[in-house]
Amino acid sequence: MTNQYPIFTQKLQREGFDIVFPFPLSALDDATLANIPSSTIPLHGKCGIIIANTASVWLPFLLWLREQPNWRRMTDPFDTFAEHTINLHCDATFPDAQIYWTHE
Repeated sequence: MTNQYPIFTQKLQREGFDIVFPFPLSALDDATLANIPSSTIPLHGKCGIIIANTASVWLPFLLWLREQPNWRRMTDPFDTFAEHTINLHCDATFPDAQIYWTHE
């Protein structure tokens, strides 16, 4: 884990994603790895980060939603918000990261 992790965590927490949990990818079992398209990459020394939220996400989400002129046409505004926010901070901090979404 790089020294950028605390900054990454703080940015996500400000956006309401207050659960940011790193774990070693080597801890994943074979059944989980079978569902990850790039599971053929060497996992030794690499980590994943679970990002989730509690109710603290609603205010940042509603503020973001108010700024979206086309929010009524979004299939799932919250997923759009989550993807936008996490991608923004992940791209800035860990540009080579692979992101997997639970809703996909």
